[in-house]
Amino acid sequence: MYELRKWIRISALGWWLWLQTLIAHSYCRLRAHLYKLTGTTNRAPRPGDASISREWIQRVLRSGNHISGDTIVRKAEAEGLDGNRGLVGSMTRVLIQYNSEDSGQNPASFMLKMSNTHSKFATRRATIAMGGHREALFYSSDLASSLPQGCLPKIIYSYGSGWLGEFVILMEDIKVRNPDAVGVNMLLGNQIWGVPPSIKVRDDPIPLLKKMYAQAAEFHAAFWRDRTLLKQEWMKGAPWHNGQGRARWELALQRAVAAWERAKEREAKSKGGIKFSPKLLKIMDRSLRGKLPFSFPLCYFVNSSFLVFFFPLKKVHGRHCRNT
Repeated sequence: MYELRKWIRISALGWWLWLQTLIAHSYCRLRAHLYKLTGTTNRAPRPGDASISREWIQRVLRSGNHISGDTIVRKAEAEGLDGNRGLVGSMTRVLIQYNSEDSGQNPASFMLKMSNTHSKFATRRATIAMGGHREALFYSSDLASSLPQGCLPKIIYSYGSGWLGEFVILMEDIKVRNPDAVGVNMLLGNQIWGVPPSIKVRDDPIPLLKKMYAQAAEFHAAFWRDRTLLKQEWMKGAPWHNGQGRARWELALQRAVAAWERAKEREAKSKGGIKFSPKLLKIMDRSLRGKLPFSFPLCYFVNSSFLVFFFPLKKVHGRHCRNT
C-alpha cells in the first residue's frame, strides 16, 4: 500500500511539474516577444536576452553606490566566456564604458550569470524541479550578508523565480581587483565540459583545493546545527526537515537512483577512462537504498555551494528525510 501511495504522489508531482513548466515556458516566450515588439530596453536582463540595458545597469550601479550619481554609463556590451557552461547556467562578462573623466576609477566589467531555460522546455523543467533559482535567492538573503566580508563577490543584482525556473545574477568581476585571478573552470575544469583544449593549465590544483576545503569548513562551523536555517524556506532541504515536500523528496531520490544506475551501465560498457572502485559502488548502492549501518551526515547545498549545513543522522532512508 505504501508503494502505491508513493507512486501516486510521485506521478501527481511529475504531472504538476510538467504543467507548471508548460505555463512558465509559454509565459517567458510571450514575454520575450512582447519585449521585442515594444522595444523595451530600460529593464533588468532576463534569460535569452542578447544584450543588457545601458539605462538599467546605470540605474543599478548608482543605487548601489558602485558609481557616483552623476556618472553616466555610455555603453554596456556582453562578451561571451568560452568554457564557462554548466547544467543550467551560463556566464557572460559585461563590459562597461563611462562618459566621464574619472571613468578609470569605476568598475569596467561585471560577471552576468543567467539560467539556460529560455530555449529548451526540458531544461526549464529540470531547473524548476531542482530549484535552480535558489542561488540567486541566497545572494539576496540575510545569510549572504552575514558571512565575513570577502567570502563572496559583490552582488550588483540578484533575481530568482521558482515558479518560472529562472535566475539572473550580476556580480563583480574578480579580475578587476585581482588581475592574476584565474577562473576555476580553467584550472580544475568545468563541471561538465572539462578544461577547453585551448587553455594551458599553469597551476597545481591541489593547493587550491586545500584552500577551498578550508574555507568551506569555516562556513560550516559558523552554521553547524543552526536550526534557524530551517526557517529559510528557499533553502534546499529545509521543507523536508519541516515535514513538507515529501513527494519532491521521493521523486528526487527516485531520479538519483535511476541516474546512478545509468552511470554504472555507462561505466561497465566503457573501455577506458575512470572506473568506479568496488568500495565506491557498494557505498553508493547501500546509501541510495537506505542500508548504511553507520551514522551518515546528510548535507544540503545552495546551488553555488557557498553555504552548507549538516545534521548528523542515524540512517539514510529512502522514504523521507524527516524520518531519518
